[in-house]
Order: sequence, then structure tokens, then C-alpha cells
Amino acid sequence: MNTRLKTIDLARGASVFIMILVHTLWMYSSTTLQSESLFGAVIHILGKGTASFLVAMGLSMALSRRQTPLLLIKRGIQLLLLAYLMNAAKFWLPIEV
Repeated sequence: MNTRLKTIDLARGASVFIMILVHTLWMYSSTTLQSESLFGAVIHILGKGTASFLVAMGLSMALSRRQTPLLLIKRGIQLLLLAYLMNAAKFWLPIEV
């Protein structure tokens, strides 16, 4: 039986979507769009709440059935490596495309 908490999954998904919007705006839009438009102001405000992703991930890991220290360390390292890969991809992927 699947006992996942859908609210945490929804919070993580929404946080990721918002982070994509924020980073796309910050990386590829003009300073005029960022600072002088309603869209830029809203995205900038949402960007201040992207730490909610870290909270949701922490809750997800804390409520996981796999609670052994070794598995938590392994998962933490995997997430850290994935984060660095995604951070690098925001530079080289647009160049390749």
C-alpha cells in the first residue's frame, strides 16, 4: 500500500516549478522585465519562498521508511550531486540547444 503524503509531494513539485520560473527569469530575461514588470515582481517574490523546497525535501527524508544513517547519508550525497549537475546544466544545456 502506498502511504506517501501527497501534500509533501505537491509542495516539492510546486517548489521545483517555481524555482524553474525564478531561475529562468533571472538567467535569461532583461533587467527591465525583472524589475519593472508585474510578472517580474511576482516571480521575484515567489523566489524568496523557494527554500520551501528544502523544507519539503527534509520532511520527506525524515518521514521516509529508510531511516538508517547510511541510507540517509547516501541519499543526501545523491541529492547534492544531482543539485550540482542541474546547476551546471542551466549553463551548458542552453548553449548546446
